[in-house]
Amino acid sequence: MGKGHQGSEFQPDDHPYASDLGIFGEGSLFERICTARTHLGRQRLASYLIEPTKHKEAQQRQEAVRELASRTDLREQIALLGRHDFEESKWSTFAEWLDSPSIQNAKLLRLCFCISS
Repeated sequence: MGKGHQGSEFQPDDHPYASDLGIFGEGSLFERICTARTHLGRQRLASYLIEPTKHKEAQQRQEAVRELASRTDLREQIALLGRHDFEESKWSTFAEWLDSPSIQNAKLLRLCFCISS
């Protein structure tokens, strides 16, 4: 308790059960199960915990968990990756990049890449 990501930044003020059930904060469900390495991953987990889902999607998530549950090798490989610079990446950074204008002289750029290779 108190050593993981607590997810306090995701605590909604007006959620019907997030405060009552201790979903976020020290010793919370979020802190106990969160192994996400990025802010985006923590944000996704938080939304899974507080947003309702359709029955079919819940079944698909459960199937994915069953599929990955026995993959100890995969969990160990991921754990060995260690900490990375991208851990604190924010969705806004990616959204800004996606909304940025495309390169105007793509043909010239490709030619430059071919020449430099």
